[in-house]
Formats: sequence, structure tokens, C-alpha cells
Amino acid sequence: MKSKNELWRGVQSLVEVAVDQGVSAVERIHLATAARTFVVLDAIPVVSTPANMVRAIHDGIVVTSYAATRGVNRLVGMAVRAGFEVAFVTEPPTTHALAAPASLEAAE
Repeated sequence: MKSKNELWRGVQSLVEVAVDQGVSAVERIHLATAARTFVVLDAIPVVSTPANMVRAIHDGIVVTSYAATRGVNRLVGMAVRAGFEVAFVTEPPTTHALAAPASLEAAE
């Protein structure tokens, strides 16, 4: 049977990975949905050039925003793992406390 330490670390890792993957999925949907509008605007010669500039700005903001959300998620994960070090001081961790879950490291 797993200790409380291992169970809570597992829950934390699961939540961190779920948020990371969820944010990435929403980002893809956001960009794909916006792309439909930009494709229509691109077909109208009089607005095509300005629409392309707006799309570049839009997509840059979207990508930056979702990357920041994933970054905050990782920082929160580090803080929680550090908190576990204090809370479970009698049970040494099986991995380094501040290391990101393996699935997040593989995604980079």
C-alpha cells in the first residue's frame, strides 16, 4: 500500500499534467476557431492585408497567454512539491521534490 506521501504526490502530478494538457488542448481549439474567421477575411481582397496583420498579432497573444498559463501551472506544481517536503518530512520523497512530472518534461 502506498503511503500518504506517495498518494498526495501522485494526485499533485496528475493534476499538474491534466492542467498542462488541458491548456494545450484549449489553445489548439482557440487557434483553430479563430483561423476559420481569418480564412474568410483573407478571401476578401480589401481586408486581406490588415486581417493577416491582425491574425499574426492575435495568434502571438494567444500562444503567449497559454504558454504563461502552463508556466504558472509548473510554478504552482513546484510550490506544492516543496510544500510536500515540509509536510511529509518523515517520509523522504522517491524523486526530487521540485522535479516536474516526467510527462511534462517529455513534452518540452
